[in-house]
Order: sequence, then structure tokens, then C-alpha cells
Amino acid sequence: MIVPPKTARLESRRALAAAVAAPVLLVAAQVLAQVNVFEVPAECGSELEFAGELERLAGADASRARPSLVRIEHDPGSGTYHLTLEVAGRVRELEHPDCRVLMRSAAVIAAASVKLDAATPAPVVAPPSAPPPKAPSSEQARASTPAAAHASTARVHFRGHVAAGGGVAVGVVPAATPLAELRGGISRGPWGVTLAGRYFAPQSVSLDGRSANIRGFGLRPAGVVTPMPWLSVSLGLDVELLVGRGGDGVASPATDSAWTLAPSGEIAVIPIQNEHLALELAVLGRVALVRPVFEVGGFGQLYRVPSLGMAAVARGVWRFR
Repeated sequence: MIVPPKTARLESRRALAAAVAAPVLLVAAQVLAQVNVFEVPAECGSELEFAGELERLAGADASRARPSLVRIEHDPGSGTYHLTLEVAGRVRELEHPDCRVLMRSAAVIAAASVKLDAATPAPVVAPPSAPPPKAPSSEQARASTPAAAHASTARVHFRGHVAAGGGVAVGVVPAATPLAELRGGISRGPWGVTLAGRYFAPQSVSLDGRSANIRGFGLRPAGVVTPMPWLSVSLGLDVELLVGRGGDGVASPATDSAWTLAPSGEIAVIPIQNEHLALELAVLGRVALVRPVFEVGGFGQLYRVPSLGMAAVARGVWRFR
């Protein structure tokens, strides 16, 4: 029989209750602490880039110049991007074929708003080669009123995604093994949280004529930050159930299981993406805190989970509002 020791079982239960939600709660608190609405396609730049440009332009006044709303929407029909910006209680709208030009214009307008007297309307800085502004429709005029502007900032906008992928993992079951992953998540600006389910294909381990097959099922809650449109970093906790069954040389083969816990960090590059679809190539490293041992009764230890492990994963991502 394959028997995980009692000490590993007790240790896993204590660590699971204390640690499983820590990374998710930490990043979720940062997400909810954001008070501004920032909705910009990934190809236009990140909220961190915008904040850096605003600090460069406004200096010590950057916090007062922070817009309440920065939204850029793409019109596939015309190929142009539409900027809606609210700063100092005023709403401005611009259009341009290059959304990065609109991002720079938004930072210029926001920085200029704090350098003018409160009674003087802040100038609208048009981006280079911008087409003539369209006459506002009645709907846009209503949206520019203070009441409508306040309503737009009161709404908190999140974006969700689902992802599926596969790769290779080392340090979970006895040898390098294929893994399959299904993940979901939610984000606001550069911050987000994810929950991934994983399956580790069975691998065999043998010692002195005795063997066992061990497979794994896992969950990984994680907090995520996207400092650049093409880069994502996450910290999480790998929680896995390992299931082993005796094989050759075991007099009475039986099935038993044990839990393992491992904090992990992942770095993912995003070489291909558009508004809704993306490809992520990720590398993950982990340190096991709970390392169960699989034993054969009357013989001794057959396999113990290693302290260090890693995985390489490729996943396709579908983003939605």
C-alpha cells in the first residue's frame, strides 16, 4: 500500500486554511482601491505608462491632474480611435487613427488643467493631424453634462477572460510531465486576479523492484499585474492533490492521496494580441512548503515531492467585458 505520512496530511491542512486566499486578497484590495476609470486597448499603452507621462508633465501636481475617466474605443469601420477624457469636471472627446497619440494628448490635457486658473476653461489640445472634430450629437451633449459625467465615473468597469493551455511541469509528480490548464480571471486596469485548474499526467517511480504511478490535480489562485501590454507577472499559491497507486513489486496495490502547497511566481510574455484574443507564453517557478511522501508498507519511502519545481505553459486567452 502507498501511505503518505500523517505529518504531511496535518501540515497540509493547516497551511491550506492560512495561505490559499492570501495572494488573491492582496491584489483584489489593490484593484478595488482604484477610484479612476481607465479603459484603454492594450495596444494603446498601460495605466502605468499614462501615470508616468502625467507625472513627467505635471510634476508635483500629478495627483490633482489625475483624470476621473480615460476611455479609448476603436471603431473598426473607420479605423479610428475615440478618446473620452474627464478631468477637472470637464469632459473632452478626441479622435485619431493612432491611439498612442490620443494617450499622449490625454496626458497633455490633464497636465494643463491644473496649471490654469479654476475659472479659466482648460484648452483642448488636438493631436497632430487629427481630423476636424465632429459636431456633438444630442446623446453626446447629454453625456457631457455634470450629472451624466458623475454617473459615468460612479460605475466601476472590470474585464474578464478565460484561457486554456498546456505545457510541461517538473517537480510535482515523479518526472517531467505534460500538464493541461483551464483558467479564468477578472481585471481592472493593470491589476487582476485569476484562478487556474490544472491536471498533471501520471508518471511512474520505481525503487528496488517496487513501483507506483502518481498523477496530480491542482488549483492556482493568483494576483496579476500587467506593467506593459506585452508582459504579465503573477504571484500565486499552487494547491495540488497527488494520487498514487502501487504497481510492480507491491504485494497489495492500493490507491492513496496527499496534498502539496507551493507558493509560485509566473512571468508571461504576450507576443500576439488584439482586442479580444491573445497568446501567452509563460514560465513558472515554485517552492513547495508541504512535501508529502509516498511509501510502500514494510519497505519505506518511494517518492517525495521536491522542494523546487517549474513549468512552461502556452495558453490562448479570450477577453470579454
